[in-house]
Amino acid sequence: MKKNVLSCMTAGMLSLSLFTGICPAANLTPAYAENDSAAYRTAADSEEVNTGTQTTAPVQTATTTTDAGLQVPELYGFALETPEIILHVGASQKLHVLLDSQYYHAESLVYVSDSGKVASVSADGTVSACSEGTAHIKVSAKLNADNVELMPDESPVRSVTATVTVVDDTLTAEQKAALQELEQKENWLIGEFRRERAVIRGELAPDAPRLTHNEVNAFIESSDSFEALMQKLQDAQAYPDYFGGSGVTLIEYWLDACGTEKVIVILEQQELVYIRLNPDGSQNAWDLLYPVRQNHAQSFDSAAVTRVYTLFNEIADGDVNADGTFRIADAVLLQKWLLDVPDAKLINWKAADFKKDNQINAVDFTLMKRELLNKQA
Repeated sequence: MKKNVLSCMTAGMLSLSLFTGICPAANLTPAYAENDSAAYRTAADSEEVNTGTQTTAPVQTATTTTDAGLQVPELYGFALETPEIILHVGASQKLHVLLDSQYYHAESLVYVSDSGKVASVSADGTVSACSEGTAHIKVSAKLNADNVELMPDESPVRSVTATVTVVDDTLTAEQKAALQELEQKENWLIGEFRRERAVIRGELAPDAPRLTHNEVNAFIESSDSFEALMQKLQDAQAYPDYFGGSGVTLIEYWLDACGTEKVIVILEQQELVYIRLNPDGSQNAWDLLYPVRQNHAQSFDSAAVTRVYTLFNEIADGDVNADGTFRIADAVLLQKWLLDVPDAKLINWKAADFKKDNQINAVDFTLMKRELLNKQA
């Protein structure tokens, strides 16, 4: 990355199925799965799984030795018939899994997509193409310990991966560039700007009506359950402005174009809050709208809300290490980066662009220090 000329650099199960802004993914997760968004199926659900005849098999070792003398996991024929597939947006294809039930628990297949916005995978192993890009579908299965001798502390899970390339011929070069720039912002978050994606793709008009505070209150008053409230929100706004979070899922509906005022669903806690931010992204006010209760305390990470706002609006808030707070540590990091200190990396470089010229240099460092002094005054 150049120091003076910087180009744009290239995240509760309850009610998740209501949101159709992007391809949905199943979320039933076996205990040994490595990802919360894993999907699950049994051998009986798939003609591609070789159930065979159940017999008492000789015990096999779970590793094999390569010509170079390396110990690698033995797969026992576990494979994908087509490990590389190309799909157009809107198309789908079922993964053909080759699995010998003599060595595997036939009911243990698990599917995980590393990029649900590009391609999702359903409970029966069907891959759905959502947007242009590349995704990797990890397919895992559990070895039968009765027939396979595992090393102490060795995981019984084996995995294979399918590479999915999604092509979208309907987008112009300008749309693709805009989506790429938006994804650069999303890369700093655990979520995505769904409404903006829909606008760029032409699925939603830029001036499409937004929710109002009064509408949200009316939805709350007319709903007899959290599920009913979620359905009303989804019916009114198919594309929430932001969907993501770490630990808890935050679904943001902005009341204005910048997200200065918003209502946020905290999905797992079944709460709905109203947030008002200052122009710099700091919190000005908040109120719990649902459920109504006395003596409630703030139950979400306000720093996460600030990061969503500042990244989307490209506000130089100084938080270059993206820890949710602008402080001396950010100035130290920027100074090290400008001096080419090894391993000094700006997690959110736009937060340092105080001069607003898409360049990071000593001028921005000076302005950052001045802002820190003003903040501490």
